[in-house]
Amino acid sequence: MELKHIIKEELKWWPFSNKKLTNQEIEDLIKSKIKDVNVKYIDFNGDEKNGIIQVNERIVDNIKNTFNGLYNIGFRINNIEPSNGRDDKELINQNITSCFNYRRAITPTGLGKLSKHAWGLAWDINPKVNPAEPNCGMDFQYGCEFGVLKPKEIDIIKSNGFNWGGEIFKSFYDSHHFEVPFTSEELKIQNSFKIDEHNIKNIIKEVLNEGRKEDVYDKYLPHQLKFGTDMPSVSTFLLSIIEDISNHIGHFGNNKYLDWSVGQLLELLNNDEYTHLDIPQMRDIVVKNVTDFHDNLKRFNDRLFDEINLYEKLPISYLANEEKIKKSPKDINSYPNLTTLKFITDIAKTITTKSEVKKLEADKIYEDNNVLIVSPKSHRASCYYGAKTKWCTTSTDTQHFQNYTNTGVLIYIINKHPITIGEHYQKIAIYIPDINSNGILSNLGDDDNYEVYNSLDEDITFEWHEWLWEDYWEHWNLIQKYFNKEWRQKYVN
Repeated sequence: MELKHIIKEELKWWPFSNKKLTNQEIEDLIKSKIKDVNVKYIDFNGDEKNGIIQVNERIVDNIKNTFNGLYNIGFRINNIEPSNGRDDKELINQNITSCFNYRRAITPTGLGKLSKHAWGLAWDINPKVNPAEPNCGMDFQYGCEFGVLKPKEIDIIKSNGFNWGGEIFKSFYDSHHFEVPFTSEELKIQNSFKIDEHNIKNIIKEVLNEGRKEDVYDKYLPHQLKFGTDMPSVSTFLLSIIEDISNHIGHFGNNKYLDWSVGQLLELLNNDEYTHLDIPQMRDIVVKNVTDFHDNLKRFNDRLFDEINLYEKLPISYLANEEKIKKSPKDINSYPNLTTLKFITDIAKTITTKSEVKKLEADKIYEDNNVLIVSPKSHRASCYYGAKTKWCTTSTDTQHFQNYTNTGVLIYIINKHPITIGEHYQKIAIYIPDINSNGILSNLGDDDNYEVYNSLDEDITFEWHEWLWEDYWEHWNLIQKYFNKEWRQKYVN
């Protein structure tokens, strides 16, 4: 190309070279330079046809000379038509020869800048029968009678100023692709194109999801082959399980639970205790436990292990992995099996987070700097205010709480500071049954128609009558009034 022609080309872009363009301005600029070129060609049936190919104005002559050369040697082209806005797979499947299509480059991550097709500087010829490798999921046709590029056709195209996709890419062989280089000003504008952050995140998420599926497949395939079945059936079976699990839990952090979940499902399949279940039922067991775990992660805090320590009998699988679980309780890979995960998750469900305290269903009877007196109205409230106790009303079995609240009133007295008589008196539970007519309770230390328990769930009603009530006598009137109100709401109103 002569120097004066190069300078002329550069000057076309000069008004834009000294300012940053928005993506919309870049698109408008490029589209203003796209021209329709009418070319003559011979189709696969041997008929002479005319087609429109849209290209950048600076390669119009190159395109005309190229298609004239291919026509003269009788090279057949399936179809030529405009392609802007059409999906690349569609163009390949329909074997359409085309050029301009305003889209991003097809890269392994999808995070590329604009494709040269977006500039009208790259074009594809008979793409279905001239494959690309790797094929990126495209359905190419091999060994076709017509339209396959041979050295003769490739030389004609290259002689008209185009680089061939079979030679220019380092890790990609694209035999149907031809393009010209960017000018320096085009390259400046190309590099100024901004990638939308939201699109990046979505693309990365998709790439991570697919990558994790492949990793899980590679991990478990050798294990499944040990069972002696043939490779195709094992491969298909494993892929179906991975896809099925991914469809149910893939939305949890880019399939981060996929590996563990597939492993647990395969364990169930090889467990004689679950032979009465079909695969979807086993999958549902895994999905439910993983979903419960994920939904309650915010409860996996320091209080979790305080609650666990209250259990006298712990699963062997937990004890064997206790150190690992305590170190990373929010990492599902810390849990050896579904049983352990469910055990910990069920305990976590009883823990109330700080953000939920204000929403708790509990009546505050009295509070000062030293003591808090509440009546829990929900199992979660009971677990929160009764934390670090052994009261049955705070266990994972909600039935105990329901039994007490259906037949009377629960009152929790919580001392905010250490008390001298022992830490198991830090929290006291009082149960007042509904048999107390009209809610009238006489002297705090005389009545025996209520029950009192310390934090170890030991019955201390006798101690209460003998001497303990003296520490709380000033609050008893409030408790009496509260019980009276509750009783009337239940039985009178």
